[in-house]
Amino acid sequence: MCNPANNFIIIKYTGESIIENFWIVNLQGQVIKSVEMNNTNSLISANDLSNGAYVYKCKVKDGVVFSGKLLIVHQ
Repeated sequence: MCNPANNFIIIKYTGESIIENFWIVNLQGQVIKSVEMNNTNSLISANDLSNGAYVYKCKVKDGVVFSGKLLIVHQ
């Protein structure tokens, strides 16, 4: 399942650890955006991202990395 976003990406982690890093990667494997974090929730601007499909990666403090699809659609 793809997570659509327009102007902001909302990050919510309900696990016991905290988020350390969040990356947005294009389909060519290049890191487009990298955000260092130290919490479980965040709001990240997507205004600087072009419309299209991306992959997000999220690393939590215990070393686990989650990833998924992200679709940016500016209207």
